[in-house]
Amino acid sequence: MQAIRFSPEVQEIRFTAASFALLTVGWIWLGLFVAFGFSRHAPVDSGANFGSLVCLWFAPLALLGALAGVFFDRRKRPSFIALCVSIASSLLVLSMGG
Repeated sequence: MQAIRFSPEVQEIRFTAASFALLTVGWIWLGLFVAFGFSRHAPVDSGANFGSLVCLWFAPLALLGALAGVFFDRRKRPSFIALCVSIASSLLVLSMGG
């Protein structure tokens, strides 16, 4: 099986790129979730509550990816930016839940 080839710039920041991808998917998921009205109060056993839990996990996963980028990626500046953005997203998501 042939490996997927990425540009050299993406190879240098692979964990950071994964962190930004997780943040993007998480914010799109959350935007769709809110736009279609699934964020209203719903019964506990409904699929809406599962969707909201999925939204909560994208920011912490992106935070882990950014931390891995700080330690393992060659270029550190994008990793620190991803770390700051994912921390801010995590805090924002956690503040919405309380």
